Amino acid sequence: MELPEHRRNKYRTCYSNTGSYLDVVAPGGDINFDQNGDGWEDGIVQQTFDKNPSVFGYYLYQGTSMAAPHVTGVAALLASLGITNPDDIRAALQNTADDLGTTGWDSSYGWGLIDAFAAINYHFDKADFDKDGDVDLEDLQILCNNRLGNNPIIDITPPGGDGIIDFLDFADSFANQ
Repeated sequence: MELPEHRRNKYRTCYSNTGSYLDVVAPGGDINFDQNGDGWEDGIVQQTFDKNPSVFGYYLYQGTSMAAPHVTGVAALLASLGITNPDDIRAALQNTADDLGTTGWDSSYGWGLIDAFAAINYHFDKADFDKDGDVDLEDLQILCNNRLGNNPIIDITPPGGDGIIDFLDFADSFANQ
């Protein structure tokens, strides 16, 4: 089945909520399509019970109940990094969201689709790899130790990374220090 244009471009699904109270959006699945052709509908995997509450299993579902845990998970990751003020968590989620629809906030997408990686790095200097608040020799050591690895926190150049940790990441890390 050919996928409608709106599905390939991150447009909201038919069950999505809209309105003035919307802050961000997150993946909620769509069991009406198989975008990658793997034979499975594009739902969100959930461990729960289906019709019999005594039999648990993994099921593909869709809906705002599937999207909410994505946002909660990113908020929990932020909290695990010491970002515990609700306003700071909200700022990280909203200011790093992938803006969809009308530029800026709109009633269909809020500030946009959450971006976990960007939100996690929002409150930290991109070269503060050990997240201690200082860019120092320890950060240089972390960068050097990961030079041949594929650590997305270290791979910062070009923006979003290129899969290679090299001198460009080092130079960009300390360029503004």
